[in-house]
Amino acid sequence: MKKSLIALAVLAASGAAMAQSSVTLYGVVDTGLTYSKGDESVYGMTHVGGNVNSRLGFRGVEDLGNGLKATFNLEAGMGVDDGNNYMGGGDGLAFRRTSTVGLQGSFGEVRLGRMLTSSYLAVSRYDAFGDTGIGASRAWSQGYAARSENAISYTSPNFSGFKIGAEYGFGEQQKASDKRYIGIGAMYDNGPLSLGLGVDRLNGDTKNNTDLDENQTTWHLGGSYNFGVAKLLGFYKESKFKETGLNAGNDSTKFKTFGLGVTAPVGAAGEVRASYN
Repeated sequence: MKKSLIALAVLAASGAAMAQSSVTLYGVVDTGLTYSKGDESVYGMTHVGGNVNSRLGFRGVEDLGNGLKATFNLEAGMGVDDGNNYMGGGDGLAFRRTSTVGLQGSFGEVRLGRMLTSSYLAVSRYDAFGDTGIGASRAWSQGYAARSENAISYTSPNFSGFKIGAEYGFGEQQKASDKRYIGIGAMYDNGPLSLGLGVDRLNGDTKNNTDLDENQTTWHLGGSYNFGVAKLLGFYKESKFKETGLNAGNDSTKFKTFGLGVTAPVGAAGEVRASYN
């Protein structure tokens, strides 16, 4: 009897501790049939997703007491048409979309690992197609680094609709400044009005590149207003690529994009989107 009582007491203590933490499994599976016509016509299945990118993820939180929480997030991308990972790193499942561990409190949240940057998150949301699928803008696909790795990230609490975030990505190269990332993003959301501003810099890899690489500096801003029957969105982005490396000259290139879009709800779950980029 005594042994049974001890066992029950241990189980009760274990249950109380486990109640303070949770792990969530989540994901999206999205594909479709597409046809595009340009210099050459292409048709087939959508690889990364037609409406949102397909993914599988795990996120967790544990209450540490005194208002502090430990967090983690692992998220892998997949192509539904062939089941392969589309984020690089081979054909197997790899957590290249997000791989972080962090600490959350009244001060905000600090995370370590690989994540979408605050600069990207602040402005890409004003692409009517969410930077996904055949209708997405090419603003964030022309060599732009939407994610930073080997990084430390800070996100502030929400102050009356205003929030700010920043990342520093260690290059982890022989030359300290190589592949280093620095970025900041600011967001304001108040009722129907939404605004975002982002600035970031990614250094080239001069030591490990035998020819040329490029430093990338970007600023972008955007906004939206929801009228209820429809939401209007717009953004402007400018990236400057400057050659670096052993044989670099002084050549630089600017890549400018803008987008105007509108989304409108249809029924309880439907939506119509249109944009010009």
